[in-house]
Amino acid sequence: MADSKLYSVPLLGLATSLSAFPYSGTKPHSNEARSQTCGSVVKIEFSTGPMDGVTQIGLAVQACAVGQASAAILAEAAIGKTHSDFADTLSEIEHWLSGDGKVPQWPQFDPLLPVLQHKGRHGALMLPWRAAIGALSLVKASG
Repeated sequence: MADSKLYSVPLLGLATSLSAFPYSGTKPHSNEARSQTCGSVVKIEFSTGPMDGVTQIGLAVQACAVGQASAAILAEAAIGKTHSDFADTLSEIEHWLSGDGKVPQWPQFDPLLPVLQHKGRHGALMLPWRAAIGALSLVKASG
């Protein structure tokens, strides 16, 4: 089981890894998601290739460490993923956070496990996933 402390060293380390995914504003699929409760903002952009899989990702994240870590976890495994991969994972996250589901199967999700006990951080965890789904919705519609 993951460390029960919310702001663990692994979670905080993920927040610093976002610099590997710079936001350029030039990729064809982009979206911005904003939290109504805390004002956090996630800007995300993708390039896609064959079978509508992600080939490049860029992020600009103004959020708490949970939102930053969630964005980093999303980005680190995004290459090759499609709209439905992100949508399926968001559904898993929502069910897990509600207490009705298993831990999401996205790679390296463990640092986010303590968020389950902190309802005030659930929205921050989901924000990058919502941004990704919005950015890729046009890819899905055209495919």
